Amino acid sequence: MSKKFVRKVFFVTYIIIVIGMVTAGICFSQEREITATYMASGTYDVAAKELVPEFERLTGIKVKIAAFPWAILREKNMTDLITGTGKYDVMSGSYYLAKVYEFFYPMDKYITKDNYGISMISGLMKKCQRYEGYQIGVPYGPDAYSLLYRTDLFKKAGIGIPQTWDAIIQAAKKLDTLYEGEGIDGYVFSCGAIEQLPIFLFTKYNGTFITADNKYHLEPREAIQAIKKSKKLLEYAPPGVLGLSIDEANAVFLQGKAAMVECWPSFIRAAANDPARSNIVGKWAVLPYPKVGFPWLSMWEMFISRYSKDKDAAWEWIKFYTREKNAKYFFTKYGIGSAYTSTYQDPELLEKYGHDFPGILANLKRAKNPPLTGEAQDFLASTISQVLVGEITPEKAVENINTKWASLEVPKPLIEMAENSGLKAK
Repeated sequence: MSKKFVRKVFFVTYIIIVIGMVTAGICFSQEREITATYMASGTYDVAAKELVPEFERLTGIKVKIAAFPWAILREKNMTDLITGTGKYDVMSGSYYLAKVYEFFYPMDKYITKDNYGISMISGLMKKCQRYEGYQIGVPYGPDAYSLLYRTDLFKKAGIGIPQTWDAIIQAAKKLDTLYEGEGIDGYVFSCGAIEQLPIFLFTKYNGTFITADNKYHLEPREAIQAIKKSKKLLEYAPPGVLGLSIDEANAVFLQGKAAMVECWPSFIRAAANDPARSNIVGKWAVLPYPKVGFPWLSMWEMFISRYSKDKDAAWEWIKFYTREKNAKYFFTKYGIGSAYTSTYQDPELLEKYGHDFPGILANLKRAKNPPLTGEAQDFLASTISQVLVGEITPEKAVENINTKWASLEVPKPLIEMAENSGLKAK
């Protein structure tokens, strides 16, 4: 038997074996691995890391969690997309990524195939980001900026639920004076986290953000009034408030040193209900915002990069992280807002969070995403910061904002968002 014949027989046998293995579902491939970005908040990112071992065991797909502070997260996501690097398969973000929507992969086929989102809060999927008619994001951790207040201190001071911002300011003043001897301030906010400062405009501004001819512009009178009210409220905050981070401001409230804190409830909820971390367990509630302006909606969304080398694996991670079972668990352990109706209807949770759900749901109902690009929102935040430290007046701040915004292009998706939410002039 010739060597040539033996080689032919070996080759044919090898091909038959390979075909048989493929038919049986056995394939030769590299290990599947994806990277997902999250905000480094001690909530979303920590929850994701907790899920990784189970996900890897069930799917065989390796997952790396890349967590960054908010501003850096946005920068990392945008840079990766603009350069086409493809380092991140799944990205966490929201409306402020409008300039790079074209680089996200449409999810409609996945959503349809898996009947994804059918048990979520009604209308939530419709609020997700779209590009050229395709859905490019799916929601997680919906939250609305809120005022948390000390129910015991309000009751002792004879203060009811304030219905206006003037009433809130008066309540802060009264509480600050009444409890000064006990080291309790009327109000606290994370002014040192500059990216949070736009809330000082959003909740008190009764105007539009985009003109009828699609340019960014604030209505001066309304905007100036909003900023002045926010600055007035800070008169009843603790010394050093201008330098407080989110965690530091929340800690002041948790320690019982402030009668009110304005914050993202998901960042403080779990700790506020934990006796080991809080001095105010059973003594706080969420205050519905006055019906002027709008609560800032934080509805994180997950996107798939067009440059991901394994989009199917990326979708599997998204689907796993956002599943209904995890939503309830994340809410109870980390305080992360749930996208599912069942969480807010759960009898056990209703009994435990009766002080929380009514206010947060009222704020969520009215909450909106501002139709701002990252650049527009950054300039707004830094300009408000200048007002707080006394560098410029509210009047000059609004003038500067409108001058800068006039040079910025408004992306089409944000124009549509503004029209739908009543934030565009007619």
